[in-house]
Amino acid sequence: MPKFDGFQLAVEALQLMDESKRKEILLRIAKMNPKMALRLHQGLFSFDHIEYLLKEDFKVIWWEVPKKTWHLALRKTTPGIMKMFEQNLSVRAYQTLLEEIEGLGPQKLSEVVKAQHEISDTIRRLAGEGRMALPQKNNDRMV
Repeated sequence: MPKFDGFQLAVEALQLMDESKRKEILLRIAKMNPKMALRLHQGLFSFDHIEYLLKEDFKVIWWEVPKKTWHLALRKTTPGIMKMFEQNLSVRAYQTLLEEIEGLGPQKLSEVVKAQHEISDTIRRLAGEGRMALPQKNNDRMV
């Protein structure tokens, strides 16, 4: 019998829902099990998902998060995320970003992860406020 991860399936199901339905379900879960609701909420978005930000949402989060936090968070990231930055920033801004990241020198991994969590938390907050959408792999936004 194949094994499946019920938690991951729940997260994936929530990701496919529109924002209002997702909020409604998470609120119901929070009444019964607040810790599970928090885990599900956090599972909906991780730092690696920023690769799938839409251009207009990238602009929102780019200006919301302090640049030093971006520099630290991007010390350890994927080529896809860096490509997304290259596509969404001007050539000069992208070069400056790379120089700032390199200029930091070696950093504690725990500090890099902390910066990534700060960005993830900011994105969740902005999505909750309706100022942007949570990034999804297929970028197929509900309208």
